[in-house]
Formats: sequence, C-alpha cells, structure tokens
Amino acid sequence: MSTQKIIPKKDLSLNQLKKNSDFLVQGTVIDFSHSNKDSTNVSIYINHIISGSEEILGKNVDVKLPGGIEQNVYYKSIQCPLPNLGQKVILRLDKKEDNYEILAPNSNFWIEKNHEFVLNNQNIRQEPALEEITKQLNQAIPYRYTDLC
Repeated sequence: MSTQKIIPKKDLSLNQLKKNSDFLVQGTVIDFSHSNKDSTNVSIYINHIISGSEEILGKNVDVKLPGGIEQNVYYKSIQCPLPNLGQKVILRLDKKEDNYEILAPNSNFWIEKNHEFVLNNQNIRQEPALEEITKQLNQAIPYRYTDLC
C-alpha cells in the first residue's frame, strides 16, 4: 500500500475523512483473489456514494487489503481482518490513474454487522472520535442501502 493521507487524531471527523479522500463509499464485497502473502485483492461493488463523484456508483472497484494467502495458509491481519464475501463495507478510496487505493484500511474501514456499520479493527472501536464517525456514517447510509444492495 502506498503513502496514505494521515489525519491527525485531534482533527479526526467525518468531514475530514470526506475532505482527505477522493471517495467515501458503501459497497458490497463480491470477490477475493490472491495477491501475495501480505495482501488480498478484494472486489467491491459500489452501492452508495457518501462523498465524491458518482463515477464509480454501480461499478466494481478492486482494492488491496492487508492479509493474504500463501500455499493455502491464511495470514490474518489483526488490524484489518478480511470482510466476508457478500458483506457490506464502508471505505475511503483515492483514484490512482486507472486504479483505486483504499486509504487507512486499519482505521477507516467499516463492516456491516447486525444491520449497522462497525469499525473493522476491533482494537480501536472505542476511540471517541472513531465512535462518533461510526455513528455519523450509520446515519448517512439509509437502511435500504444495507438491505437491498
């Protein structure tokens, strides 16, 4: 993963996430493919644009996530466990030529659990700024998007 736009903790807010990424989107994990032992290619169908242009709405976007498989052994990333196939996610993306890069997957990646989004990294779910952002994201995503897409 290349250099990422780091947002200082004191400035962490939903507005900062939107401002410091090309896209903030909600999508559905539709496929995994082998990349290397440190990462996995993940295809995500974009259901909803929270911020950014709508050019990727309804399209599949491929990103790399930490954690991978080598000789049928799964190397799990504790800070960014792979989501389940079919699971809804919220993530930040930057466009890099013809590709998309996920930004801060260890701290700015949410998964749907029991019809609401939670931070994927369980170790930092209780951080006050991230709890507030999670609450705002759940309000920003209409329930119908998590159920129907």
